[in-house]
Amino acid sequence: MRILITGAAGFLGRAVARQLGEAGHVLTLATHQRAMPPSFSTHDAFRGDIQDADLLADVLATERHDAVCHLAALTGVRDSENQAAGYFDVNLGGTISLLTAIQRLPAEQRPATVVLASTRAVYDADLPDSPVREDAATTRSNPYGLSKLLAERALSLHCAASGLSAWSLRCFNISGGLPGIVDPDTSRLIPRLLAAARGEMPPPPILAPNYAIDFSHVADVADAFRLALESEPQPGKHHSINIGSGVGTPIADVVGGLGKALGRDIPVIRPDDADQDSSGFVAEISTATKLLGWRPARGIAEILADATLAQEEPA
Repeated sequence: MRILITGAAGFLGRAVARQLGEAGHVLTLATHQRAMPPSFSTHDAFRGDIQDADLLADVLATERHDAVCHLAALTGVRDSENQAAGYFDVNLGGTISLLTAIQRLPAEQRPATVVLASTRAVYDADLPDSPVREDAATTRSNPYGLSKLLAERALSLHCAASGLSAWSLRCFNISGGLPGIVDPDTSRLIPRLLAAARGEMPPPPILAPNYAIDFSHVADVADAFRLALESEPQPGKHHSINIGSGVGTPIADVVGGLGKALGRDIPVIRPDDADQDSSGFVAEISTATKLLGWRPARGIAEILADATLAQEEPA
């Protein structure tokens, strides 16, 4: 298959590109970053804006692509609260630009499948029940979650009208690492703790040590994208599915596990008034297993060990 990957230079994008390349697929890699990773040299690659429908149409018209893996996005729940317009512009607007570019092509040249990277943030943050199913209540307030939810709905409506086949993979806390592929985003828990351990950031306060988070290894998530891209196209159909571990890990256990992986304690602040809430936000993943045959292969110990190794030896 020939596959276009947008956002290919990101943490997930590089993992997906590696796995698809190892599976023998021909890749076209798109990024807005000025510096392209060395791994791009073995594939067709270009620099551009996901909102440039003309550029996307030109790339897709050069040679027929069987599928598009759409990862380009702004991510971050808290960050989106201060940049709501930008999040809707990139996440929703970028998806619409991609669909516009596809629609401009002759029918016989259009990709058959689009796979969108969505997020756990599409769900209401105050859901009473966990694990969270795909039919759970969705957010009404968070700009990041809303921008992705609307992108999903735009994709679904486009499928119904055009015969495109599509998947939206709602990813839960992508973590871990691979040789040469590191998560640089210190707004996320594991990279933040590792930065504190290296003395690059101050010790973070652990405000809810018992709160359980669903972490997914980036290699497992990349495998889910591969399976969706390789699946038999279902014209007119769109599926939104959870991609997570299905297991919650308390924040205190993450701190302890990283310390074990590093061989030293992680510096953190443990407030006396820390919230002792032991709830969590965990994915119900049976739909991914049923529709794609996907299940995660790596647990939290491997996630923490691989995150540590990747941070110590970044590309």
